[in-house]
Amino acid sequence: MGWKSISKDGEERWEGHENPELGGRPVDAGEEGKLAAIIQEDFGHKIIIDLRAGLIFIDPESYEYQNGTLGVSGVKTMLVACDDSNRMHEYKHLTQTFDLARDEKGRKIHDENGKLVKTRTDHLSDLIFRPVWFTRYTNGVPTKAIGLQTTTPKEMGERNVKLIVWLFMDGTIGISS
Repeated sequence: MGWKSISKDGEERWEGHENPELGGRPVDAGEEGKLAAIIQEDFGHKIIIDLRAGLIFIDPESYEYQNGTLGVSGVKTMLVACDDSNRMHEYKHLTQTFDLARDEKGRKIHDENGKLVKTRTDHLSDLIFRPVWFTRYTNGVPTKAIGLQTTTPKEMGERNVKLIVWLFMDGTIGISS
């Protein structure tokens, strides 16, 4: 089958699609966090990457994407992207905004020293998992790579973390980070 992608709005693209607009890999959508999943079927294996949760499913029996949810059944092996001992999908990016405090009439509030009082609002957002998928040729023999990468939150060092499954032509599977 080759590769397939599913966007968060449900649009599917796959290798060899008769419509050229739906046959190319959606690289920009992947970098912008607009993909829900990527799938690779080659060399006797099916690999599904859940780009919402940072999960990799190896050789599941079936899957479907419906109403913004990826359902996978009959999973033989599931991998979770980790940073040391933490699961990446549990992390959140933290941003803060500061606004001037106001009373019920909309007037700015001052403290006892006459300075304006600010209120802080914390915003948490999910990590964006970006796809990794390419074919590498060594002495003319193809090896398929499919996986995910993300950047840890600022509080965790803003490091790039990746998890890649390698499909070799003889049917073996490799895993690297």
